[in-house]
Amino acid sequence: MSLAFDKIPHLPLELFALTIEYLTDKSDLLRCSLVCRGWLPFARGNLTISISTETSVTRLKDILACPENTLASTIRHLTLSEPDVETILPSLGSFTQLRSLRLWEMDAIDLPALASLTYLELDDFVHFDSCTSFLRFLSGTSNLQHLVLGNVSWDNDDPECALPALHLRSLQMWFHASRLDQRLMSTLHTKSLQLAWGDISASLDVVSKYLHVLGSDLESLQFVDLNDEGLNALSNLDFSASVNLVHLSVDGGVYYDEGTGVASVSPMLAPLLSNVARHTRLQTLQLYVDWEFECDTTLWLPPSRLGELLRTDPFTSIHTIRLSCVFIHAFEDVRDSIIATLQTGLSDSRVICDL
Repeated sequence: MSLAFDKIPHLPLELFALTIEYLTDKSDLLRCSLVCRGWLPFARGNLTISISTETSVTRLKDILACPENTLASTIRHLTLSEPDVETILPSLGSFTQLRSLRLWEMDAIDLPALASLTYLELDDFVHFDSCTSFLRFLSGTSNLQHLVLGNVSWDNDDPECALPALHLRSLQMWFHASRLDQRLMSTLHTKSLQLAWGDISASLDVVSKYLHVLGSDLESLQFVDLNDEGLNALSNLDFSASVNLVHLSVDGGVYYDEGTGVASVSPMLAPLLSNVARHTRLQTLQLYVDWEFECDTTLWLPPSRLGELLRTDPFTSIHTIRLSCVFIHAFEDVRDSIIATLQTGLSDSRVICDL
């Protein structure tokens, strides 16, 4: 039987583009870029360029300066770090298909408008030359959906500068400053909020304002790096505005001792969970398990006490309890120590453990 290759139909180039778009492995994308000239821009478009050394910055500058350059218009993900890369920031306007941008450790920057951005991360001391330049940049990100704010600052603050309306899917904040908080609260809309402020008990009034500003829009809330003081403070916070909150994630309050193989729960965790559940419609609860802890856990409780709480009102609406074990080596021990005790009597809930 012979195969008539000349009768095999040619697939549309758009179909190849859609297929390549689902590839995430860098080696696969590089192979696709070598197949033919038509596949090259599709493969390039999914590659992430990360620049952190002076050599790679120089190479990128040379490429961008080339009249025949097509690289910038096909890149979708870009990570820039260290002060050396500031020299190429003015060229970012040529990255017309850029979807995600991560900037780390930059000083006195002034960024062009990037309307194609859907993900923006400003982390680890990103400093703008003025409040005006920071707000002007955000004004140009009209399609932004996910915003991560690390330590962002600026000189020459102008109280008259207004922040554009932000309609986000998620906002992650790893620090807070009063002048930034005030502007964010005035125009912010997001369904997901993550706060990682360390000693959150000292910023309880700011957290309260965010919850009331977001109101019924908020569906997912995550607290990161909570200690007992933070858990206790949040147990007295007013969550009545978050009537549509269905997902709560708490990083802090559950500990696993690798030496003894025993898990324990902070006595401050239950009041926080009860407070949130009374005012919201929680459906999923995510608890992060810590194994590096500096506090004395002598007075902490066994996980079974938490299981007893979750079997009562107002937790009947929760259908999934997820235990996320961060940096846990003894995964099976955690599962045996925590999940077994939580599942006892929780017939209407599913307890999941992941890494």
